[in-house]
Amino acid sequence: MGKKTSKKEALSVVRLINEVLVQQLGIPLHNIVNDTTFISHTGTKRPDLMISNIEYTGQNDTEYIQNLLCYVEAKTTSCNVDDKDWQDAYAQGMQKAPKLGIPFFGVTNCRTTYFYNTIKGEKLKLNGNLISEFQTLDVFRIIRKKLNENPSLIDIKMGVDSLSSVSEAVFNKKLWELKEEYREIDFENNTQKIDFTIGMIALEYYEEKAEIDNKKKGTDGHKNVRNIENGKITL
Repeated sequence: MGKKTSKKEALSVVRLINEVLVQQLGIPLHNIVNDTTFISHTGTKRPDLMISNIEYTGQNDTEYIQNLLCYVEAKTTSCNVDDKDWQDAYAQGMQKAPKLGIPFFGVTNCRTTYFYNTIKGEKLKLNGNLISEFQTLDVFRIIRKKLNENPSLIDIKMGVDSLSSVSEAVFNKKLWELKEEYREIDFENNTQKIDFTIGMIALEYYEEKAEIDNKKKGTDGHKNVRNIENGKITL
């Protein structure tokens, strides 16, 4: 891998961690390890991205790996699913995952992320649907538990409570994307046709959901959820 490609990959992963894993999915930054050597487990071959149930201190390698929830090999956004670079990441995952003691791994181009069973090498599903994005810690815990019980499992069956966690994560992700979309709009000289009403409906839905979940106690919901000023929306 050339230096230029390596820098692009590193930048893509940093953005993925900050914008998706931390800000959108609420995964604690200290629980995420990026491109760090774990000599006693994978030798000099560094896992690109790992998420554990505990934070990494730099001195708790064994404990961190024992609590590992997710391991992913990352490529640049220019990589396409199943192309040569993707297949290379897949091969690395098949080698490193067993050494890390985790029964599945992911491959991402920082846009699409698929997870694979290390025994069968096939893509994982949630209730019959292919997993194509990172999940919340709660969902990763369930996936890890199910695969620990049955390492050859491909389709992870999840109950209503678990599905609610997935749905909320997806909604938060779309809401974040909506916020970024509106932030970039110049409403005075706008040539893009974006349906403002859809945005309002989404925000109203979020407010109502927050009320149902009792997340507004002692706060002004409109202040927390939205602020419209000079044609711009902030959350």
